[in-house]
Amino acid sequence: MHVTWIRLWTIVLPATCVLAFAACSSTSPHPAAKLAFLVQPSDALPGEVITPVIEVAIQDAAGNTVTTAEDRVTVALGANPAGASLSGSASTYPSSGVARFRLSVNKAGSGYTLTASAPGLAGDTSASFRIVTIDLESVSAGENFTCGVAAGGSAYCWGLIGGDSGSLNHPVPALVTGGLTFAAVSAGHIYACGLTSGGAAYCWSFYTRGIPEAVAGGLAFSSVSVGDPGACGLAAGGVAYCWNGPFGTAPVALPGGLTFAALSNGGASCGVTVSGAAYCWGSNYRGRLGNGDTLSHASPVAVVGGQTFATVSVGAIHACGVTTSGAAYCWGDNHFGQLGNGASDQLPHTAPVEVAGGLAFLTVSVGSSHSCGVTMSGAAYCWGWNDLGQLGIGTPLGIGDHDELPHPTPVSVAGGLTFATVSAGASHTCGLNTGGIAYCWGFNGNGQVGIRTTGNLVSTPARVAGQP
Repeated sequence: MHVTWIRLWTIVLPATCVLAFAACSSTSPHPAAKLAFLVQPSDALPGEVITPVIEVAIQDAAGNTVTTAEDRVTVALGANPAGASLSGSASTYPSSGVARFRLSVNKAGSGYTLTASAPGLAGDTSASFRIVTIDLESVSAGENFTCGVAAGGSAYCWGLIGGDSGSLNHPVPALVTGGLTFAAVSAGHIYACGLTSGGAAYCWSFYTRGIPEAVAGGLAFSSVSVGDPGACGLAAGGVAYCWNGPFGTAPVALPGGLTFAALSNGGASCGVTVSGAAYCWGSNYRGRLGNGDTLSHASPVAVVGGQTFATVSVGAIHACGVTTSGAAYCWGDNHFGQLGNGASDQLPHTAPVEVAGGLAFLTVSVGSSHSCGVTMSGAAYCWGWNDLGQLGIGTPLGIGDHDELPHPTPVSVAGGLTFATVSAGASHTCGLNTGGIAYCWGFNGNGQVGIRTTGNLVSTPARVAGQP
């Protein structure tokens, strides 16, 4: 009998090699030879983390990660144009061949690099990166977050809807991703919208992981305002369009044939025509439409009283407007004195009441249970509830950081700053002073005040981090 012997050859590949001649990685049996940046540093604010985690791999001569390597890796500043210092744990041992770092640089500058070194191994130099400051030109306070537009058109957000892919509780401004250039941004209940210089509208929220998505319909807008739950924008000729949700349904033209010079969206919506007449529409809870009743109206109804308004602002349960002469009027709920007429009461005010004090305002902004305004001289005043420090008046009663009393007449915001504009959010307020520096105050549980910390109340204006 003839017997044929067949020898079977077994080829053993490393576990992480891929068949079909793909490259191997992470389990090289060869000795460690060099370091390599796997995750490069990115642009950051002074004192803030450069990239969530910088990764440096220990590799063999062929560029495979040596997962068993235990060499201590140290990172330092290489090119250092501003004479800055590096903060954070800059020396650590690797895990599975990769050392990870959370580092920051304290001074603004361009052309920084990092170097990685370890005894006996060839080092590596990172790609260059910048430490930048934010020159904010506008600011908008929302529910639990704030957004602003910087010089050059970059948009930043901080708080519960941080701009870096939806990070939670981001206590410093984070760049809104997508590379868009914005002319304006509006922060609302749970999402924000911005307009490009060409008027295209984009919105972002948790549901988009902070990434802007185009509003359907392709309309060009001159302004946009986000509320709860919808948004409205002014298109060509002053025609108002509104839509529900961040972007889903296409904007629908407001019925009634009116054209507007300005509009505001909150728990309801209001607009001012070119002639200065104010109209409101939507839910009329607590009389926030100001038309003399508490019935909801899908089409615009005239605000009663005969005032000629320059601007109007709508919050959660009340609204305010500034007349062409600078007098402020408010209407809607007044439980906490947020109408500013010298009283706090349980009655809905279905018609405008004048804000007490005889102040002449440039603008007024409405939050949930408070209102704030800037006078002709640039002084900021707030009125209403101060349970979370949102009036910015310091500690007039010496009770911690705030008081829980209604303030039914305007009280001066502490700090002596001169403001160009203010924006009232749910329980915090932000403003841009005449020098172009943004300040915020009030509830900071989600980092919406933008001062690098969360969980505390800020009862006086605090400078937002990252500015020059």
